Amino acid sequence: MRIDINIILSLLRYELLNIDIPIELKNKITPDILPGVYELSKKHDITPIISNSLFKNGFLTDSDFCHLFQNEQFKAVLVYENQNYELERIKKLFEENDIPFIPLKGSVIRAYYPEAYMRTSCDIDILIKEENLEKASDLLINELGYKSDKKRSTHDINFYSNTGVHLELHFDLNESDFRIFKSLEKPWVYAHPKNNGFEFVLENEFFVFYHLVHMAKHFVIGGCGIKPFIDLLLLKEANFYDNKKLTKLCKAHHLNKFRSSIFTLLDTWFYGKKCPDNLSILEDYIIMGGVYGSFSNRISVKQSQSGGKFSFIFKRIFPTLSDIRRNFNKQDINVFQYPYYAVKRILHLFNNDKRKSISNEIKTSNAISKNSLKLTKKMLDDIGL
Repeated sequence: MRIDINIILSLLRYELLNIDIPIELKNKITPDILPGVYELSKKHDITPIISNSLFKNGFLTDSDFCHLFQNEQFKAVLVYENQNYELERIKKLFEENDIPFIPLKGSVIRAYYPEAYMRTSCDIDILIKEENLEKASDLLINELGYKSDKKRSTHDINFYSNTGVHLELHFDLNESDFRIFKSLEKPWVYAHPKNNGFEFVLENEFFVFYHLVHMAKHFVIGGCGIKPFIDLLLLKEANFYDNKKLTKLCKAHHLNKFRSSIFTLLDTWFYGKKCPDNLSILEDYIIMGGVYGSFSNRISVKQSQSGGKFSFIFKRIFPTLSDIRRNFNKQDINVFQYPYYAVKRILHLFNNDKRKSISNEIKTSNAISKNSLKLTKKMLDDIGL
């Protein structure tokens, strides 16, 4: 059963903005739609918020669903406590060893939620300077018992605690070559020390700008879901940033169309403003994609950016040097090494899992209609991506 998104949004407005659920929507929240509400909230990783709203409004009288939603809240609390414990250990370690660091994303935003555990996150994100990467890595492994293969991506290294907490240790905020934002190359210019220690915080407008860049990155790989909009809502409600400064920063990096579209949709969802017709496609794209984006969304965007199905397939067969670098997580591959890595990439196709993945990609690509492709292209044009 497809759930009316207005039910989800109304439950969110109740919990986050203390706005009563309209009677016509209350009448729709019956036991038979709870499975759909649960699945959609899981898809967007907002179950703890929806669960709390349902409990407060007396919609969870069925014991099975009461336990199901309650378990999601318990899991969210457990994950939060575990992550917070590890974050404090890491912060203490870096402070004691004179390593400047900046907590990112969820560890900052959750302070603005009604309850910190409601801002779920699959990992901890921390930024350090690249020259401290080796020192920080060794300390995490030798002092805190973290495990890592120390393989560097374009922007971070992954670590795992013995309790299963995932840490992404960033040394660069430009996460890929999806788009290069010059200001993200020097984030420390936009940071200042917290309490005169080695912990730094980003300027508020730059923090929101980085949040929008991260959303944009997810848009072009399938969607970002509702949760980043909740983040922006709560930051807006807290008067966290100066809108003029944020707009100026976005304009300087050609992100203002995207910023404007995102905040217009935010106003539609949470403040009752009328949704412009050109954003209805964007709304569907976000709802269908969920928190990690959908595969069909991703292929549709790639086709649109490539200029059609034929161009998409051609670029998949003959990737650019940037694609090769991203595929192999090696930014130092040069044009003379391109043939070697191109052949190596082709040899990967003999892997059975890879063949299945490519087959699925081709089937999905062929299933996308011209009209759907046209709508996706219009959406990307409208939001400046």
